[in-house]
Amino acid sequence: MYVDEGGIAPGDGRVESEFERYLEDPGHFPDPYPLFHRIRAVNPIYRATNGLWCITNYEATHAALKNVSLSRHEGAISEVLSLRNEDDDLETSKAIDSFQNFFLNLDDPDHLRIRRLASGPFVPKAVQKWKPLVEDVVRNILDEFEVGEDFDFVTRVAYPVPERVICTILGVPSSDHELWNRWSNAIIVQNRAERSANENRDAAREAFISFDGYARELIRERRHNLGDDLLSFLISAEEEGKGLAEDELVATLILLIIAGHETTANTLANVTRLLVENPDQLEMLRDDPALIPGSVEEAVRMETPATGGMRVALEDTEVVGNKIAAGDRVMTFITAANHDPDWFPDPERFDIMRRGTHLAFGSGMHYCLGAPLARLEGEVLVRNISQRVTFEMAGRETWRPNHLRLVETVPMRLAARRQLD
Repeated sequence: MYVDEGGIAPGDGRVESEFERYLEDPGHFPDPYPLFHRIRAVNPIYRATNGLWCITNYEATHAALKNVSLSRHEGAISEVLSLRNEDDDLETSKAIDSFQNFFLNLDDPDHLRIRRLASGPFVPKAVQKWKPLVEDVVRNILDEFEVGEDFDFVTRVAYPVPERVICTILGVPSSDHELWNRWSNAIIVQNRAERSANENRDAAREAFISFDGYARELIRERRHNLGDDLLSFLISAEEEGKGLAEDELVATLILLIIAGHETTANTLANVTRLLVENPDQLEMLRDDPALIPGSVEEAVRMETPATGGMRVALEDTEVVGNKIAAGDRVMTFITAANHDPDWFPDPERFDIMRRGTHLAFGSGMHYCLGAPLARLEGEVLVRNISQRVTFEMAGRETWRPNHLRLVETVPMRLAARRQLD
């Protein structure tokens, strides 16, 4: 019989109670993985007291992500309801609703239509054209530090790299990322412990409104000055004579900005931290750079930023034998699924030689469009870190109190610069 390190055994109700507490306030669980192991051992498809189906193992998570009867769009609508006011005017309503209109939150056929229009620049072969840009950005940022300097890797490296890259790709001023950071943080982290629920809600509302106004103005200006940037591509993209509608353009631009720097920044911070904390793995990379892609994959498996999002059953369906009724809400915990020992033996060990397909970028029709760019940025950063510098930890990392697995600080020190062979 499974008994966890705290002596909790299946069936006594304490594991379920602890998981309910996590659902209400994830800030009490800066390291959620022991809890995920406990609830997975008791019931990997657990129905919470509020009716939410919570999936924490790999097999069921994979099945749920590919189940077209589980609507991501209906889930997104339920997530954004709390941000609406009855007296919102049309412009405010459209701004707040932009979240549910991100194409990753749509179902087919709208999802497929918008994805086709937007996907061209993000296929793996096309993304390689941005490699020189990413190389320049990474090198310039790493050159800013003095040997012996202590710094926060998140704010000084992990965010600036994707921010400068996405600014250049979109053709917008680099200073705009300061606005993006504030708005993205308010949207993504809506349960900060230091603020009340109403304060978090108001901040998220204002962020959506500001983001919407920014995006519409940027699109309006670019229509009169098209170039070879990504935004110009999206404005001009057509399929069978039809392009993206204005609201679709706005939602897609906001999505690319948030996903293009927020989740990628977490990947960069985590892969660097994990390599520094596991010097044997770092030495393997230095001896064999062909292992670099594997290190990025293992890092996003171990510390997956996204959950997979809420879904709502459009009809009666099943997930690995569990009956889900029409209207039921389902949440996949990809972070937990990527630590399922039945799929990833010894899941808490960072192993760049690990085999197995993680779910960090999703699965099925909502597989992450920007995954090739995130991988490119991760691989370029790891290559430069392994070849050009020696980092060491200058303290413990901290995490945002959120159901998303988002790192807040990673104290780092530049111990030395390496001589290139």
